[in-house]
Amino acid sequence: MDFSDFLRKTRFFYGLTLSQLSERIKYSIGHINDIEKKRKTASDKFKATVRREFPRNEAFDRFLYEEKEGDEMK
Repeated sequence: MDFSDFLRKTRFFYGLTLSQLSERIKYSIGHINDIEKKRKTASDKFKATVRREFPRNEAFDRFLYEEKEGDEMK
């Protein structure tokens, strides 16, 4: 999973819209959308901001595992 997938899944897990995520991490909606759609590559600063705001925890890791298992079943 690349960072754009991680970003989208993080947003989905926390139930955030692009606008809500934008407010939390102080990046524009367009910038976030471009990264999710793989039109832009996330900078190290952007990645660090997302990871700081949304630290991984057991529930999120379980969610990612279940997402991966679901993708493999397709």
